[in-house]
Amino acid sequence: MRVVFLAFVAGLVLGLFVGYVFLGGEVSAGFGDGEYGFVVVGDVLIRVEIADTPEERIRGLSGRESLKPGWGMLFIFPQEGVYSFWMYNMRFPLDIIWIDEDGYVVYVVEKAPPCGEDGECPSYTPDAEALYVLEVAAGFVEKNNIREGERIRIFLPVVA
Repeated sequence: MRVVFLAFVAGLVLGLFVGYVFLGGEVSAGFGDGEYGFVVVGDVLIRVEIADTPEERIRGLSGRESLKPGWGMLFIFPQEGVYSFWMYNMRFPLDIIWIDEDGYVVYVVEKAPPCGEDGECPSYTPDAEALYVLEVAAGFVEKNNIREGERIRIFLPVVA
């Protein structure tokens, strides 16, 4: 049964990816106006907005009211490093997942709350280097039993 499900997910990802390429990136989006990709975590497909410029990485999900179900944001850095995140100007809690260049989870923060009204705003720093950081709605990690060492598959849009 798991093999059938994984084949279905792979087919779905491939279909969406091909549709994205042939439709010139005009696939219905969850928010924003950036590029989109897909991330497969275990048996779950997540549509992700790509944050791969300094400006996009600084802005992140700040100021947004929520995430649509099945959506997240994937931060892509120019090289592996130790990248800290904070919840400045966030309006909802997030799970934050750091992923190395080989696609393995190296660090996880669950249910990171927005900065407090008292000005308290902790920074979350992994203890390992990562190339990608995935932000998803709070509770995703627990619901899907995501742990360090798990393999994440990332499908990015093709840029011509």
